[in-house]
Amino acid sequence: AGDRVFLADDAAVHALDIESGRVAWLYPDAPTLGPTAPAGETLHAVACAGDRAFARLGQTLACFDRDTGRLLWRRAFAEPKPVAAVEPPEPKPDPKAEPAKDEPKVPRKKGKGKDKGEKSLGSKVTLILTPPVVAGPRVFVGLTHLGEEARASLVALDSATGHELWRT
Repeated sequence: AGDRVFLADDAAVHALDIESGRVAWLYPDAPTLGPTAPAGETLHAVACAGDRAFARLGQTLACFDRDTGRLLWRRAFAEPKPVAAVEPPEPKPDPKAEPAKDEPKVPRKKGKGKDKGEKSLGSKVTLILTPPVVAGPRVFVGLTHLGEEARASLVALDSATGHELWRT
């Protein structure tokens, strides 16, 4: 993109001068660390259009000023991991006690199952699947939704604001 080459990993975006390889800017800015830290194990593509650079940082899409590295907007896509709801366990009945006259006898559950008060809320995790792609005033990113039913979707964002325009 012009006089810069970009690379990103899950935690940082590196903008390098295309002629010298020197760091033009680093996000997050960490001047006290000295030379730029090596990129992580996974590198992500950075898409550029006009004066903007779009990078995946973990499960977030971020937009930067291409020349200065100033963060313009950030959009998180990961949904919180599901948790199991825990219901309080039912008190154990006293086998010697007689049930009250208006209380019906409740049969005990047999076999394996969630008899410890756990009830599944289902599982669904959303992850960014593709690098950002810029077309006109939009930036697109592919997502995968993992859970009981795995599926993928495409999200269109306004490249100026990060506002979601539509999702398949």
